Amino acid sequence: AYFYAIRLINLASVGRIGLSEEVSMPELLAYRSFAKLVERIGDHAVNIARYIKQLGGPAPPEVSGLCREALAIFSEATEAFFEKNPHCINEISGKVELLRGREESVISSALRRLEPGKLLALKLILESTRRIAEYSKDIAEVALDLGLEKVAKTEAHA
Repeated sequence: AYFYAIRLINLASVGRIGLSEEVSMPELLAYRSFAKLVERIGDHAVNIARYIKQLGGPAPPEVSGLCREALAIFSEATEAFFEKNPHCINEISGKVELLRGREESVISSALRRLEPGKLLALKLILESTRRIAEYSKDIAEVALDLGLEKVAKTEAHA
């Protein structure tokens, strides 16, 4: 999917495909960044599924909760990207920091109760969950850039 998105972005940049509205070069670069981040997030989602199988049962509730939090952060960042909302970055950054703290807490409690193989799988699940949240924060930073460009365009036309 990433390479298909890049192909479309390249075609749009040279005017070989029609767009419903004019898209600036910085916007095309933002879409490229977005596509790459979504690709990486997808890779981590696959890793989470793989490592949950190694746990030998469902993920503990606290791990499922962290996965849901990462998904919510991703959804919020994606919405901000498409809305070109420059105001989301602080809130999303705070949520990512909270998730990191919870990750450390879950690992600390698991150290005492899991066998090494399952502990490694749990740590890899949590790392991928954190990485999804961090990549989502990167998406929010791209939304910030797009939002600032949108504000600059609006002010230039005023």
